[in-house]
Amino acid sequence: MNQRVLFFLSITVIAVGIAGIFIQRYQHSEPQAEVMQTTGLKVITIAEATRRLHPYELLQAEDYKIRTLEVDNTKEDIRDLSSLSSLNLNGYLVRNNIAEGTAIMPALIEAPTSKTFIMHSLRGNELPYSYLVKPKEAYLLSALKVGNQVSLFIRITEIERGKKNGVSFEPDSGGAGSGNTLRKFALSPVLGGLSILDIQQDKTKEEKNYVADPDAPVGRIVLRMNQEQLADLRVVEKAGEIILFPAEGSQEKNKKKEMDEVLPQFRAIKELRGGK
Repeated sequence: MNQRVLFFLSITVIAVGIAGIFIQRYQHSEPQAEVMQTTGLKVITIAEATRRLHPYELLQAEDYKIRTLEVDNTKEDIRDLSSLSSLNLNGYLVRNNIAEGTAIMPALIEAPTSKTFIMHSLRGNELPYSYLVKPKEAYLLSALKVGNQVSLFIRITEIERGKKNGVSFEPDSGGAGSGNTLRKFALSPVLGGLSILDIQQDKTKEEKNYVADPDAPVGRIVLRMNQEQLADLRVVEKAGEIILFPAEGSQEKNKKKEMDEVLPQFRAIKELRGGK
């Protein structure tokens, strides 16, 4: 066999090898594309309960945590929060029991903006109570949110006459008293741990020459309370002025506060008048 034949055989072998490589690559490219398509992933956002949640509870920031995870992009995941208007679930109503560490699915909660939110938030013995917001309390309408908890206090006027130990209550009025009468004010807790169901701000009139009533409510805060709480409130509400405060973290702070504690000079006036 001469050199020319060997040369052509070598060229043929090389050509066949190169063609085989290209054919093999082409055959593997299509299955690989199919695998990538069938195993495609997408990222969803979910909320997980940090404690056991019960029906009628309103979610607080510490009740859940938000995280993302990858799932099959060909399937709808019932945990996905993309159907909600916001990832902030504060104030959402829990409709079913949710175990700690499990996903809070959109189907298990109801948004405060829902038309049936207040109705579904009330247990059988509960009622909505509207607290009328005075102009001097207008800051509450922007400072508080649905789901926040608040306390109701009553501001009363205590009248001490002479050296008598008895204390009588009179309608709230200014002044510290005269003669042997000493008028003092005190703030006492009435109800605590009340959940906010709705916050409504009244629209201000912009008519020409319109003068707003300084005592007219500028809005209302709808609270959830049971029948016993409402009865307690009705008993005392005429004895003084009902005032709403954001609930303290510790109930020990929700205690009676007297004027002597804030203004010690009134304690001295009481002592000079023969009081104890």
